[in-house]
Amino acid sequence: MTAPAARRPEALTLATAAFAVATIGLAAVMLTVFPATAELTRGFRTPVLAFELALSEQDLAFLAGPGEAAARARARMDAGHRWDTVFPFAYGGFVALLLVQLARRHERLMWLGVPFALATIPTDLWENAILVDITAALGRGDPAAPLLPALYVATWLKWGVLAVALGVLAIGYLRKRARITGALAATSAGAIGLTWMARANGALAELMTVLLFAFFLAAAVRSLAAVWRR
Repeated sequence: MTAPAARRPEALTLATAAFAVATIGLAAVMLTVFPATAELTRGFRTPVLAFELALSEQDLAFLAGPGEAAARARARMDAGHRWDTVFPFAYGGFVALLLVQLARRHERLMWLGVPFALATIPTDLWENAILVDITAALGRGDPAAPLLPALYVATWLKWGVLAVALGVLAIGYLRKRARITGALAATSAGAIGLTWMARANGALAELMTVLLFAFFLAAAVRSLAAVWRR
């Protein structure tokens, strides 16, 4: 008698794994495209994060002026944000699919998180458009201050809807005893809230991104393992 054929992973499992690979892959590419170092304010170490969370013209000094270093930093920011027009579809879709997976396992609360996960896509694209407008203004020698209020709203809408989606996801994972992934989702959501309350403190913002990367990496490993187990 022949051995029974191995069970194929269901479409949702495969789709989630594909979005996991896209999320981690695009994040890795963007790390090499965005500027790696600059003289930053308020305790920041990552230029693109300092750019997103800029509150004043002083925070944008590393991108301003006619000098070669500033021009190169602006060009690399724009190149990174071209990749970032695709990235929201990857990570927003990934979080949404993780929520759908749990919802289909009798965790109906997870459906509440899906719209918030998908809302990261338009809010991130809006933020990107403003960031590109800012580099264009700085390249012309124009003030960027008029664009900063809109950047603040777009950025924190993006982070806010992601925090809600991750908070809902954390509940589902912890109920399913996926303690590591659940704890990372919960602490990432909490770090986003703390960073907002601290007016984008640089050290907190850097910690927030480390926690988010750890969550996405853990969730990606978990998703790929689910395909392998089938």
